[in-house]
Amino acid sequence: MGSISPLAIDRNTNEFYINPIESSEHADEVVFLVHGITRDNTDMARLQQAFHRAGYTVVNWHYPSTQLSIPDIAEEFVAVIGKYVHKKRKLHFVGHSMGGIIIRYALKDYKTDDATLGRLVMIGTPNKGTYLADVLAQTKLYKMLLGPAGQDLRSGDIGMCFRAPQPPLSFGVIAGGTGFPIGMNPMIHGDNDGIVAVSETYLPQMDGFLLLPYLHRFLPLGKRTVEASVRFIQTGQFAE
Repeated sequence: MGSISPLAIDRNTNEFYINPIESSEHADEVVFLVHGITRDNTDMARLQQAFHRAGYTVVNWHYPSTQLSIPDIAEEFVAVIGKYVHKKRKLHFVGHSMGGIIIRYALKDYKTDDATLGRLVMIGTPNKGTYLADVLAQTKLYKMLLGPAGQDLRSGDIGMCFRAPQPPLSFGVIAGGTGFPIGMNPMIHGDNDGIVAVSETYLPQMDGFLLLPYLHRFLPLGKRTVEASVRFIQTGQFAE
């Protein structure tokens, strides 16, 4: 099978849809990929390819990450999910950075008899908000570049990350860091991937946690991230 171009994006529907391999045991399972803020779905191209090769239907969604608030983006994502809900289908999710928060909000009122929730992987997701957002949120440049969603990335009740509902499905967290007390950005307290502290990715009741030596920007592109994400969706654990 030939490779899938990471640039093959349908800008009219804001999603890239790939049919599964017909003989695959996962043909009735859908994996939704959701990128982070200021990015697009080319960031998820390697994950897209890997899940396709594993036999899943893949929806690599693109959205205007700096134009709307996180709850409003999540509402649009709910509509996308609804287009792929069919009887006996299982739905899985992988989100990078803010994409994980959008998934959490989109699933907060999930109710359907037509599909089953599978598993979720959050990659570098600031589940508690970010220190950098707290520091920079009121600057003109930050507001201009990151828009309403950038304000939602603040920590505590002032932001939306901490208030996002606990995922209603089995989930694992992948964080970037050095494995030492000082991370990739010395401005951020503790280990971090340059943007998000490892401690900011934690959520209660997570079914798996994996620390990888990648910068935040490159987390969804790393070979170990891709392999671990596919493994978790398939088995419910990161370890081989």
